[in-house]
Amino acid sequence: MASTSTEGSTFLAPLAEATVLGRSRVGGKAYNLACLAAAGLRVPPGVVVLAPEAAAAVPRAVARLDGPFAVRSSATAEDLAGVSFAGQYESVLGVSREDLPEVVRRVFASAGAGRR
Repeated sequence: MASTSTEGSTFLAPLAEATVLGRSRVGGKAYNLACLAAAGLRVPPGVVVLAPEAAAAVPRAVARLDGPFAVRSSATAEDLAGVSFAGQYESVLGVSREDLPEVVRRVFASAGAGRR
C-alpha cells in the first residue's frame, strides 16, 4: 500500500513504515509493533491512520488484507515512560471493511471523550 497524501501531509502509512515515521508521529503502539515486525516477529499487517481525515481511504488501504479488522489508538501521548493511559482510548475489534471509516473516526474521537 502506498501512503496517501492530501495537501502534502501523509495521513495513511503501512504499519511497516512506522519506524521510519517515528514514535512521535505514529504513537508508541504502532511504533513498537513496527519494531517487532522489523525484528522478525510475526505481527499482523496493518495501516497507521495519522488523521481522521483519512478515514474514508482506509478500506482501500487495506484492500489486500483479510478482515475482520481491529481499530486501536496509538496516540503520541499514550504509554510514555512516565505515564500510562491504558484503557483511556477506545479499541474496536471485529470491524468489517465497510464499517472501517466510521469506526476510525470513533476511535479518534475517543481521545477527547471521557471513558465510563
